[in-house]
Amino acid sequence: MRVTLFIFAVLTVLCGIVTAKDERQLAVTKDSTSCTSGGSVCAGAGDNDGYADIKAYACNGLYACLSSGYGGYATISSGSCHQVYACTGAGQGGRATVGSNSCLQDYACFGIGAGGVATIGSGSCEGINACRELGTQGKRIEIGSNSCNCPYCCKCLGDGSYVVPDNSCNELGADECCKSATEKGNKASATLPPTESPKAAPSTAPTSSKKYSLKLISIAISD
Repeated sequence: MRVTLFIFAVLTVLCGIVTAKDERQLAVTKDSTSCTSGGSVCAGAGDNDGYADIKAYACNGLYACLSSGYGGYATISSGSCHQVYACTGAGQGGRATVGSNSCLQDYACFGIGAGGVATIGSGSCEGINACRELGTQGKRIEIGSNSCNCPYCCKCLGDGSYVVPDNSCNELGADECCKSATEKGNKASATLPPTESPKAAPSTAPTSSKKYSLKLISIAISD
């Protein structure tokens, strides 16, 4: 009887673990309107003990959210991360939060928050490479709503930790955040201290640092 009860208890626990894992994985693609258009759109999202929460009508396009939240945390709000590689690797080994209707064009938010922390408001980062690889490897980026809406608009901010206010930096120029993809404008001001990328759940403060390379994406593609 004791052996039977023990086996039953172990099976119950294991079933609970599998169910919980399945539910977490389903949370990545549970909405029928997300991760539907393009190849390997959300492959690897939330893998390696990470977490990815992808809302309705999000992540549509070739590899759009591939490996997002891989070994880290990614939250993609509704209507965001459309087009090729739009949010690939977002929050990989770090944390990325994308507001609604943001990161809309090829590579718009590619690699944001990989090993760091990136927060994108709503209606932001619309343009090719607009916010590419910001808030990575121990750095932080906070972009407000309706900001960084042009090709390469805020890409030059990848070298440090910055805050971009709402309704800001929607074109390239000397009086904007970026003069070009690599040259900063007058609005670029490093106002955030560097941060250590998170190891705990998104609701807690970052506690430790892990370095991830976006080459991990190739693993997800081959799977």
